Amino acid sequence: MAIPALNKNGELVAGEHSATLDEVEAVYGRSPDCRRCLMKGLRDAVDNLEQAGVKRIWIDGSFVTNKKEPNNIDGCWEYSSLVDTSKLDQVFLSRTRADAKQKYGLDFFVSQIIETGSGLPFPKFFQVNRDGRAKGIIVVRLGG
Repeated sequence: MAIPALNKNGELVAGEHSATLDEVEAVYGRSPDCRRCLMKGLRDAVDNLEQAGVKRIWIDGSFVTNKKEPNNIDGCWEYSSLVDTSKLDQVFLSRTRADAKQKYGLDFFVSQIIETGSGLPFPKFFQVNRDGRAKGIIVVRLGG
């Protein structure tokens, strides 16, 4: 499935949009240099998440908007009984988000955790913008 065009606010249209990492890179990760750097961090993180058995991630934040120079990639990853936490980079389990941001350029959460301000699990929280309007998020299935 192709990633849809952005709406007039520069955000993805509402809903969960399935994509491969190659599609994400083609649309959001090629230029300028900050986007290429963030994409490399995302790919490195996905390599680790896949090795640990994670099957799905959600990608959000200014990276999937028309913002010219996003600071990081927001998102979350799906924890299940298949995830081997001994293979998982511990930055993904840290209470300090700064570790994953520094290493990978990501601000990633476990998908089942509830965002305290909204009361929503992160995949739903990321589908509402700061103005309270619905927006889209990208879902990437991992592990073939």
